[in-house]
Amino acid sequence: MELTKNQPKTNTTKSKSSKKQGNWQYDFPKYLTLGTINKDIKFSKKGTRELAQLILKQNNIGKLFIEPHLKNRLNLTNPRIRFHGCQAVRHDDHIHFQLR
Repeated sequence: MELTKNQPKTNTTKSKSSKKQGNWQYDFPKYLTLGTINKDIKFSKKGTRELAQLILKQNNIGKLFIEPHLKNRLNLTNPRIRFHGCQAVRHDDHIHFQLR
């Protein structure tokens, strides 16, 4: 995995600092695995890029929200791609999109 200047080194660091600030939801996904971590799951740069492009091809999609480091890492340039910035939950492990 290649890191860019704005990309966090790990999600764990972000989770720990966010938990200290009272944002329990940053750490919550670990409980969804029932205690088993699947180390065989790998980030698919190609698959994620293709998914984002397919979503943006839909006429009823207004905006796609992802983390800036993912936009850069996936070399996505569509002006409808935005950073959500709500700081409520992590946005590097899922995608939000807004309908028109």
